[in-house]
Amino acid sequence: MGEIPKADESGDLWQAPRPLKGGSPLGSPGHTDSPCPDPLTTCHVGIPAPREHYGVRERGHDEVFVPLLPDEALPPYTFVPGQAPHPESDPAGHSFGHSRGPATIDVNDWHHCRVYLRGIDLFNAGFRWESHVEFESLWLACGRRGPMADYFKAWVKLAAAGVKHREGMGDGVKSHAARAAELLRGVVEAHGNSSFLGFDLAELIRFADTIHQAGWPARSPVVLPRMPDETC
Repeated sequence: MGEIPKADESGDLWQAPRPLKGGSPLGSPGHTDSPCPDPLTTCHVGIPAPREHYGVRERGHDEVFVPLLPDEALPPYTFVPGQAPHPESDPAGHSFGHSRGPATIDVNDWHHCRVYLRGIDLFNAGFRWESHVEFESLWLACGRRGPMADYFKAWVKLAAAGVKHREGMGDGVKSHAARAAELLRGVVEAHGNSSFLGFDLAELIRFADTIHQAGWPARSPVVLPRMPDETC
């Protein structure tokens, strides 16, 4: 795998691999954002989080980004409207001319769905516009309706909240998060089980509710699914 580009001011990526220290639950006191000294510094893969850190949490201060798909390089930049070329419609965009195949996912084999895992990787690395593209393709593949589609639409909304944060639009952050929480509650009601595609839906709902109430967290969020072969 090549180098991972772009450390940013929100702690999404770090300057170089360092020993991982555990993150704190979202909303815990005492965490403030510490800007990366060089927002354009190249970053590298580091040490995986311990298994007990799967779920939703804030990024640890000395933690580095570790992808679920290490063979997939990250884009050279994350798109923020008005601040960079549109990735797909601008000839200078990082995905201009890129052809995407149809997305598919099997609820019983989700951990092999590269589109899903890629969306999570991009979200965790701070490429939230790009992550919404992956989740949106799964929403479309699910026919835009039903619990599975609503689950991916909730991820689209969470990613959109992250984009609004980059744009400095606090109201947009909160409204997208509120819609994500609403969609996830519908999934719980329809699915009848809090565990879904590697996540505890109740935990995702708390995550969305926290953003709705308090805005984007000071420390960047990390969301990691529990794979089927991982035990508590």
